[in-house]
Amino acid sequence: MDDAPLQLLKISLRDVLFILFLKLHVMIGVFLIIVGGTALYFQKVTPIYMTSASILLKPILDSRTRLRVQNRYSIDQLVPEDINTEIKIMSASDFKHLVLKNLSDKNIDAKKELATLDIRPVTASNMIFLSLEGKNPSKITIVLNTFVDLFIDRHIDARKTGSGSAFYVRRAENSLQKLNGVEKNYQDFQKKFSIIDVKVQNDYNIKLIQLLHQELSQLRVEIAEKSHKLGELNKMMNQTGEITAMTKEFRESDSITALYKSLSPLTIELERIGLLYPELSVEYQDTYKQVKKFKQQIIKEQKKILRGMEIDLSSIINRADALEHEIQQIDIQSKLIAEKDIERNSFTRDISYFQDSYRLYKEKVEEALISEQRETARLGNLFINSWAHKPSDPIYPERKKMLILSIAAGCVVGVGAAFATFFLDQTIKRPEDLEKNCGVPVIATLGVVRFAQKK
Repeated sequence: MDDAPLQLLKISLRDVLFILFLKLHVMIGVFLIIVGGTALYFQKVTPIYMTSASILLKPILDSRTRLRVQNRYSIDQLVPEDINTEIKIMSASDFKHLVLKNLSDKNIDAKKELATLDIRPVTASNMIFLSLEGKNPSKITIVLNTFVDLFIDRHIDARKTGSGSAFYVRRAENSLQKLNGVEKNYQDFQKKFSIIDVKVQNDYNIKLIQLLHQELSQLRVEIAEKSHKLGELNKMMNQTGEITAMTKEFRESDSITALYKSLSPLTIELERIGLLYPELSVEYQDTYKQVKKFKQQIIKEQKKILRGMEIDLSSIINRADALEHEIQQIDIQSKLIAEKDIERNSFTRDISYFQDSYRLYKEKVEEALISEQRETARLGNLFINSWAHKPSDPIYPERKKMLILSIAAGCVVGVGAAFATFFLDQTIKRPEDLEKNCGVPVIATLGVVRFAQKK
């Protein structure tokens, strides 16, 4: 029995396959646990991103000294101290405070991100490598680019000896900024008021006012006529209860004309019956009622016409009021145009002044730059080899790499777990196990009978 463990170590390919298929559930379970745990870790962990930039220091070209041979310039080669000096400038605490202040003006808090800034020289080159880590890729990109941009200004400020062109550049930029502002305001002014030619617009307004006054005069005459006529008709209606004066409006009314045509025969008939019968007779009363009914209908129609005349008069009055308001608005507009013409002339004067100022300062800038070519050459030894770009993939966790490793680890550990559970399980699994443990041959097997190992 002591030789049995030694015999189990001799495993054939058939045994390996048997173990793997027998413990396939263990192997798959371990594999899924490892891979699933890795995937769950991906969901829980916050990714870390990194962005980088690089700066190249070029040899300094000194135009103050010319070599006599072929009129060449003197070039000062860079030494490691030059690169270390630039790194020291970047690492200075006051410069980092300047960067943080600039970022705070943009409502960006970058203390944690700036603490991860790594600045180091690139081996066997004149380059400085900068990298920054953080959880927000957009934020670290802005922070690093701001850092590099401010470093350019610091690099120039640290080495320049004074530049007359800077004053003219600022003045030219100031003039250009004011010129652009005035031109924009002038364009907005033209779009808003559309003032092209004040004389033409005023002449047009004068003619328009004349036409409106003529129309207003006609309306006032018409209002006076209609008001007088309507007043007399209303007075007649109030005194007699009906209108006996047939004005144009009543003569042109078909309904009143028809009623009068029907009333005339009845009136004649009423007079005839009055001669033949007493007023209390049935014949007279019937005819009188018919005449009275027609007269009431005529009065009703007359009141309708009066109401219509009142509405027409009100409409004419409203039209006259609208014309008066329109004339007032045109007067106001004419005065406004005159005022805005003065403002437009002010714009044109300002534009002309700032254009002349900008051209003058640009000429001064060119003159100063030519005279300061030497200084410019000395400060032109800094080149941004690469700006920071927004990273798309995090540096931690490396999903693809960790997923591949988890799959590989799941396979290896799963196979190991399958073999471990197989060898730790002391039950009889095959007839061969019975022969190895009992030392007797198996003659036959019945169904799916499981054999227990002898203790």
